Amino acid sequence: AEDEDGDEATMGTITQASYSVPPFLGTVNVGSGSSRKVFAPGPIGNNVDMLQRKVKGLAQQMFDRANTEYSTLKRLGEMDRYLSGLSTERRSEVR
Repeated sequence: AEDEDGDEATMGTITQASYSVPPFLGTVNVGSGSSRKVFAPGPIGNNVDMLQRKVKGLAQQMFDRANTEYSTLKRLGEMDRYLSGLSTERRSEVR
């Protein structure tokens, strides 16, 4: 059957209805399943300089949080190795 509207997709193409992008309301969830949020101080207007400052601030927040997460994971790894060593020592004492 031929498409009467003349907008039938040809083989290998993707058609998608146009959609509107909702306005940025100042809150972005970070990471999958994360409860952390990055807050922008308010709605972003049309001012490009203000937009650049807000993006830079959000990027800094994300960078700081990534560094905090990395150092926390590093400390947890060190603690895990320490506790594994204690566990090995106790097993050898029991024998």
